[in-house]
Amino acid sequence: MTTIDQHNPFLLAMLCTVVDSIERELLLKKQNRRLHILNQVVIETTRNGIIITDRDGNITEFNKFAEILTGAKKQDVINKPIPNAKTNDFIKEVLQTGKEYEDMEFMLRPKMGQDERVCLFDAFPIRDENMQIMGAFAQFRDITERYHTQKQINYLAYHDDLTGLPNRRFFTGHIGELLRQGVNENRIFAVMFLDLDSFKKINDTLGHNNGDVLLKMVAERLKACCHASDQLVSRMGGDEFTILLEEIKDQMEAIQVAEEIIRAFEKPFAVDGYELYITASIGIAFYPQDGRDVEMLMKNADIALYQMKDDGKNNYNIFKSIPSGGGIERLTLENSIRKALQLEEFVLYYQPQIDSKTGEIIGTEALVRWNHPTLGLIPPAKFIPIAEETGLIVPLGKWVLKTACLQHQKWKEKGFTPMRVSVNLSSRQFSKHDLVETIKEILLETHIDPSYLELEITESMTMNVEVAIEILGKLKELGILICIDDFGTGYSNLSYLKQFAIDRLKIDQSFVRDIMTDSNDADIVATVIAMAHKLGIDVIAEGVETKDQLNFLRSQNCHEVQGFYYYPPIPAEQIEQLLMQTTTIKTNLQG
Repeated sequence: MTTIDQHNPFLLAMLCTVVDSIERELLLKKQNRRLHILNQVVIETTRNGIIITDRDGNITEFNKFAEILTGAKKQDVINKPIPNAKTNDFIKEVLQTGKEYEDMEFMLRPKMGQDERVCLFDAFPIRDENMQIMGAFAQFRDITERYHTQKQINYLAYHDDLTGLPNRRFFTGHIGELLRQGVNENRIFAVMFLDLDSFKKINDTLGHNNGDVLLKMVAERLKACCHASDQLVSRMGGDEFTILLEEIKDQMEAIQVAEEIIRAFEKPFAVDGYELYITASIGIAFYPQDGRDVEMLMKNADIALYQMKDDGKNNYNIFKSIPSGGGIERLTLENSIRKALQLEEFVLYYQPQIDSKTGEIIGTEALVRWNHPTLGLIPPAKFIPIAEETGLIVPLGKWVLKTACLQHQKWKEKGFTPMRVSVNLSSRQFSKHDLVETIKEILLETHIDPSYLELEITESMTMNVEVAIEILGKLKELGILICIDDFGTGYSNLSYLKQFAIDRLKIDQSFVRDIMTDSNDADIVATVIAMAHKLGIDVIAEGVETKDQLNFLRSQNCHEVQGFYYYPPIPAEQIEQLLMQTTTIKTNLQG
């Protein structure tokens, strides 16, 4: 602006500095504009609801997805506090304390009449270069579809798909939870087993579709009789239902419910133009007198049911620990068990376990029998419950385990190919603090290779998860195989199967028995087999009695079976004869 000779060096330097500052300012504004555009693109295109606030909790950013999830409009909330009170409380906490939140589950209702949305909520502070809080960032992640899918999966896992009633797993799990929470010693509850009388005739006469219609009607009638909040009706499978009465003062309340159910069945069921009269038999067991765990209560209610079936059906029966007319026999058995151990009156029978493809014997299950000097051969159903109640099951179980291991070694010494031998553990044995040491001593004493010994436990033994994981882990360290017996009849969280280090699941015979006539049992068996294979766990099915059952199990890739179709439990000498005759059982016998 002036001639060159009048230029002041200081003035020139100042002008240069000002020009540089202006250029940098323009460049920064340009960069900030680009960053702002990029920020807006990211915020507006994300599928999460984004909310950003300033230091005072007023909204500075509120994207489109936040509008969808909350039902609020951006122009209505900008520069204002978050309208949702619960969300606003979290943001205040973040701004005041710097606390961070992650995966908080929220239920949001965008507008009146719209379905709720399920979201996971995150919130954390925004800090400046000096680490001072200058605002908060929050986001909602929509998991509605996943939530409802999981809810449906959980429902199907714990409910019967035909009647909509809770299923066996839900029922036993509910009782287990009741027991884990601690039941007052002065409080009683009742477990009832109900079975329809002569239901098979209806299925055979009118077909399975009409049979299913009848089962739905039965379920509705039972719910009408047991509609109180502390009464639970479930379907076990087939034509068998269970009822839990949680809050009862005495046995008479359960009897009144049973009588009401019996009366309800006096009215006919209208199915496909027919008036069907069907009766029901009921067995009742009470906590704590008839059992202090799920397994014992269920078993005793079942025993009471079948006692009712034997006595003429169409009525209820209360479980009696000393059956009518059998008190002297029971007392005799109880006094004789301890002596029987000393006199070696117990014997082991072995039921072969078969490769379903080749028919080869691949293992045996050791089953105890009592050869009483005056009463003859006593089945386990008569003396095992007594041994359980008296605690004598512990020394008896130890004898069974040791004898089975010795027998395995005898077969090995005779030149037979070593094979797995399975031994059942009782709940009393499993709860003993010295169980692992006892088994370790037997392994050393009998010299059996641990990889050929399998211990069978029931689902109810694993209800105390932490204890079960510890015990089973120690047993696995010994090299022993672990099998869950009667799988599906108790309560077992599937997520714990891997933690329990299970080698094999045994499908209960109650499922196998009806797989050709009950689609639910067939589906359960197929699902258990598929699930086990996915988890890398072997499966064996017990109670196989017909060719059709075997073929079904083969079709579902169940590679191991046992049951009367092949062999009943037999003495060790007969096992030797089988092994000497052939190593392969022909599986194409005509059924």
